[in-house]
Amino acid sequence: MEEIQGSSDYLQQEQQEESKFQHDEEECDEDCDSETETFEKDDGDNQEEWQNEIRNAEQSYISNANEYLEWAQAQKKVKVMQEQMLWDTKVQINDISLHRGGPLEDKKYAYFPKYRINIKRGNSLCVVHSEQSEGKAETFFCRRGMRKFYDLIPEYFNEGKKLSGYHQKVKFLTLNEAKEKLESGLFKVHLYNLFKENGEHCQISYLKRFDMWLIASKNVTILVKQREDAERNYHKLRYYWAKLISDEWFNILDRMTSQQIQQLKEQMQNLTFVGEHCGNQKHQHIFKYDKVQIIFYSIVENNSPNVCLPVDQAFKIFKQYNLNMVRIRDIKNIQSYEELKSKLQKEFDQVATGRIEDEGEGGVVYIVSENIKTSEQKTLSCCKLKTTEYNIYRKLREMLKLSLQKKTESGRKNERFKQEVEKMSEHHLPPKPIDYYLTLAKHSFAYIDKNFNTLSPDVLRYEFISFIEDIYRKAESNLNQSSSKNSIKIKPTRIIVITPPGLLKDETINKISKSIQAEQIETAWREDQEITSSHFNFLHMVPRITEKSQQQNVFFTLIGFDENGLSQSIKNLETDVEALKKSKFCSSMFQYINSKNKQQMVELLFQKIQIFITLLKNDYPNQFRLIDSKASTEEICQIIQNDFQQVSSVVEQCEKLNKQAEQNAEDKNERLFNKVKLMAIMPIAPPGSGKTFFCKLLQQTVEEQYPDCSIYNISSDEIRLGLMEQYKKTRSEREYTIDQLFEATAKQAKVKYFSVLKELLVKISSSSKERAILYLDRMHPPQILEETFSFLKENSPSNIDLKISTFLVTSKQGFNYKKYSYYFSEQIFLNCLHRTLNRDNHETLQGDAVLISKIAFKFFQMFRDFKILSLQNYKQIDLVIQIPLVNEEALLINQTLIKKMEKCLDLIPPNGQPPDSPIYMDFVQSFYAANIQFQYPDIERLKKIASNYVKVCFNAFQ
Repeated sequence: MEEIQGSSDYLQQEQQEESKFQHDEEECDEDCDSETETFEKDDGDNQEEWQNEIRNAEQSYISNANEYLEWAQAQKKVKVMQEQMLWDTKVQINDISLHRGGPLEDKKYAYFPKYRINIKRGNSLCVVHSEQSEGKAETFFCRRGMRKFYDLIPEYFNEGKKLSGYHQKVKFLTLNEAKEKLESGLFKVHLYNLFKENGEHCQISYLKRFDMWLIASKNVTILVKQREDAERNYHKLRYYWAKLISDEWFNILDRMTSQQIQQLKEQMQNLTFVGEHCGNQKHQHIFKYDKVQIIFYSIVENNSPNVCLPVDQAFKIFKQYNLNMVRIRDIKNIQSYEELKSKLQKEFDQVATGRIEDEGEGGVVYIVSENIKTSEQKTLSCCKLKTTEYNIYRKLREMLKLSLQKKTESGRKNERFKQEVEKMSEHHLPPKPIDYYLTLAKHSFAYIDKNFNTLSPDVLRYEFISFIEDIYRKAESNLNQSSSKNSIKIKPTRIIVITPPGLLKDETINKISKSIQAEQIETAWREDQEITSSHFNFLHMVPRITEKSQQQNVFFTLIGFDENGLSQSIKNLETDVEALKKSKFCSSMFQYINSKNKQQMVELLFQKIQIFITLLKNDYPNQFRLIDSKASTEEICQIIQNDFQQVSSVVEQCEKLNKQAEQNAEDKNERLFNKVKLMAIMPIAPPGSGKTFFCKLLQQTVEEQYPDCSIYNISSDEIRLGLMEQYKKTRSEREYTIDQLFEATAKQAKVKYFSVLKELLVKISSSSKERAILYLDRMHPPQILEETFSFLKENSPSNIDLKISTFLVTSKQGFNYKKYSYYFSEQIFLNCLHRTLNRDNHETLQGDAVLISKIAFKFFQMFRDFKILSLQNYKQIDLVIQIPLVNEEALLINQTLIKKMEKCLDLIPPNGQPPDSPIYMDFVQSFYAANIQFQYPDIERLKKIASNYVKVCFNAFQ
C-alpha cells in the first residue's frame, strides 16, 4: 500500500532558513578559481599523465551495457535513478548522471576523463527482466546526450597567457585534438556556430523493441507510445518537463504522414535527437519566444564514445523531416591551428558584442575534422560562446532573486551590479550603453525593495522577461486603486510632452501651450507638483513615476521617437548648436548640447523611452499617445488639444463606470455561481501514516458514488518538490543535498501552498456541481491549525458554504513519558517511522534515515499533552473523525528501543528544532536491528471507512 507523508514545513524556522539561504547564495557567487586550485591540490594532478589519458580516453569507454550499469552503480560520484515502468514492471529505466552540478560537476568532468567519456549529459539504460528466468535480464543503451563542453574564454587564444590548472585542462579538451589533426597535415577543420537556444534541454529517441518513443529532459525519462500515455503512466512531479516535451513531440508527429513517421522510427533507432523545448510562457528564461516549440541541434549515437554526429549529417536528417533547427553559421576548410584560433576569436567577438535579439544566449561552436583523403568527418569538440548582454541580464536576475530573499541597502546592490557589469564588459562591450543596464537594475532593485513582502519568487524564476518588460508596474498600487473607496478627485489637466532634444522648434512648443491655454511651460519634472487647470510639461527625459502619479490624471504625448526623429535630433544637436543654445528651452537640452558623444546620449534616451512605453501601456493605457516625427505643427497642436479636452472629463466618467462595473460584477456572480457545499478535510496524522493513500480512497468513493460532487486535493509535498527542483535547477553551479533543498525552500513553500490553495478555492466556487470535497494533504499539528482555518474562512468566495473536518489516526493507547502524555502511541510512531524509512517514492523525505527520524520525532513532540477534546471543542471545526490508518496491535517491542526513543524526545523542545546528536543515530541503528514486523491495515476495511466518511461529510450540511 502506497503511503505518502505530508509536508514538514512547520519544522523549519524561517530565520535560520533565511540565514542559510543567504550563505548559500554568497557561496555560489564567489569566483571559483580558488576552489579550482584547492580541487587540483587535493587531486594530486599530473598534467602530462592527464593529457595522455585524454588522448586515449576512447579506450576507457564502456560499450557493454551490463558492465556500464555495474560500474555506474559502484561510483560514489555517479547517481543512478531506477524507475520501473507502470505499463510493464519487468521493464526498468536507469537514468545516470553525476551527483553534483555546477562548477564541481565541471571540474569532475575535466579532471576525470573516464567520467567525461562515459557519463554524458543524459544517459539512460533499459533493463528488461526475463519472464522465464528470475534474475536474468537484458540491458541496453536507449538514450545518450552530448559530452560535457565548456565556455570559450579569450585567454585561450593567447599562447603566452598563464592559465590555472583547471583552465589548462579546458583549453586542452576544447582545442588540442583539432590542433594535432591540423598539424598532421592529413585533416582540415570546419567550424559550425549553432545558435544557443534559451529553453529546457530535451532528448528524444525511439525503442523499436516496445514501439515506444523515449522522451527525456536531461535526467528524467519517460516511454510513451501515444500522447495520452504521458498523463496515464507518469504522475510524479519529476516528470513535469518530460511530459511537456512529449506533448510538443506529438504535435510534431501530427504534422507528419504515417509513412514519414515509420521512416523516422527506423532512422532514430540507436540515435538520440537533442534539442531545446522553448517558448513556455510559464517558464520564461531570458530570450523571448513567440510560441512553444522544440528546436533541434544535435544527434548522438546511443552507444558510442563520439561527441555526436557531424553537423552536416545531423542537419540533413532534421531537414528530411522538416524539424525546427537552430540557426547556424559555418566556417569551413581551415588548414592551420593559427587560422583556427583566428576564426574562433572572430566568432567569439561577434557573439559577445551582439544583441540578445540577434545572438540570444550565445552560440555553441562545433569543431569538426575532415580527412582530406577519405572526406570522413568527425566532431572533435564543442565550446560555448556567451553574449555579454545575456550574461548581464542573467546576473541581474540572480541578484534580484537574492535581493528578494534578504533585504539589503539599495546602494550596495547597485554598486555591486555595476562592478559585475564592468567586469563582464572588460573584453567586449554590450550592444547598449552600460548606463542603460545600470538604470534598468536601479529600477528593478527599487521595485523589489518596495514589494519585498508581497512579491513571489516565481515572478523572477518563471516570468523574468515579463518582469523586465513591466519593471515600472506597481502591483500594490493597482490593488490599492481597485479596492480604494475614497480616492482623491484631481482634475486631469496635466499634459506632459516628451521629445528628442532639438527636434521641435520654440514656435511649435509655444503653439502647443496656447492650444491648451497653459499658464506656464515647465521644463523640469516634479511628480508631486500641484497642477493648475492647464499645466504643460516639456521634457527630454523619462519622468519618474510612482503611485503618486496614479492619483493624478495626466496625459503623456511622446513625439518623434522613431528612426527619422532619432537621426533628425542627432543632426540638429551636431549642426545647430548655436541656435539651440539660444532656445528658450535650452536648459532642458543642456546636457545633450555639451555632450562629447551626442549620438550615444540620444540613443540611450530612445532605449529608456521604450521601457517607459511599456509602463504607459500597462498603467496608463488610455492616457498616452505616440506622434510621428514627420507630423506638422498644426497636426500636433490639434491632436494634443483633442486629447486635453477628452482627458479633462475622465474622472467623473471613470467613477461612474467603476461603480457600474462593480454592480455588474456582483450581479454576474450571483447569476453565474451556484452555492457550493464544500467540506475541507484536514488530516492530523504522523509522517508515513497513509494520508495520501486515504485521499485516493476518498476520491474513488466520490467518483463511483457521487456524480454530483467534485473532489480536489492539494499536496504540500508536491509543491515543495517543485520548488526544490526549480531551486536546484536555477543554481546548477553547485550541488545541493535533498536536506539542503528542503531547508532552503521552506519560506517559498508556505507562500506557494497558500497561493495554490486560494486559486483552488476560486476554481471550486465556479464549479457546476453543488457539492465538493477539498483534501488538504499536509500535516496539521495543533500549532498551524488556526492559520489554515483562518485562511480558508477569509479566502472562500461568497457562494461557498464551507465546513471543515479534521481526522486523526485512531490511537487507543497513547504514550506516557515522565509527566507528559502523547496522543499517538509508541506503536503508531514506530509503525509510521518504519513506513517512512522503507519507502523510496516520497517527494521530499528521502535518503538520510537520521534526518527522517528527527522530523518524525519533532512531529510526535508537537502532540505532547494534546487531547482530542480540544478539537471537538474548537469552534472552527464542524466534524472530528478518527480513522484507523495505522495498526495499533500489541507488539513485543524491545524496552531498550523505547528507552532510546525517550532519549530522542528529551532532546526536542515542543516548539523547537531537533538538535544534532549521535543519540538519533543510535536509535536508528537499534530500530533497524529490532526488525519489528509491522502489519498494514486491511484495504477493504479502509475503503468502507472512506465511503462512510464521505457520507458523514455530506450529512454535516443538513
